[in-house]
Amino acid sequence: MLTRFGGDPSHAWPIPCGDLDTFQDLEAYEDLDIWQDLHGPILQVGQCGNWAFAIELMHEDQSIRPEVLCALAAGAVAVSVYRDVNALTLLSYAENGVLLEQFEASDPIPDRLQTVLRQARIDPNSENRNAIQLMSALLEALGIRLDEEDLAKPLLTGMMTPLP
Repeated sequence: MLTRFGGDPSHAWPIPCGDLDTFQDLEAYEDLDIWQDLHGPILQVGQCGNWAFAIELMHEDQSIRPEVLCALAAGAVAVSVYRDVNALTLLSYAENGVLLEQFEASDPIPDRLQTVLRQARIDPNSENRNAIQLMSALLEALGIRLDEEDLAKPLLTGMMTPLP
């Protein structure tokens, strides 16, 4: 996954989830002479069940770009959940290199995802939904879970090269 995001696994280290300070303090990191010229996101990758996952620590918007998500989904399924400081909550879903859905949680739920929710016995038209609950329900309906024990393991951490 790090490679698909444009990262170099030979310049990646196992670091606790979200620990940007440890990554920046690595002697090898400073030897790369990239700190002064940091252009790319820092990415942490791991595995939970049959899914690989990535967490962007800086420049946290690459995985919502359709061209990035489609590259990740070549021969696979890729799902991105994004939430920013303004509470914009976006879900993107791609299969076999094709973006199938991208919607913001406050927008009407696309038909394909309404079907997924109904199959999981979740009412897609509930008026009491909030963005986090909706995204959690969608992920669970799609069979995607991140367990705390998987996030507690050191994650492979490196820089990715953002696509133009």
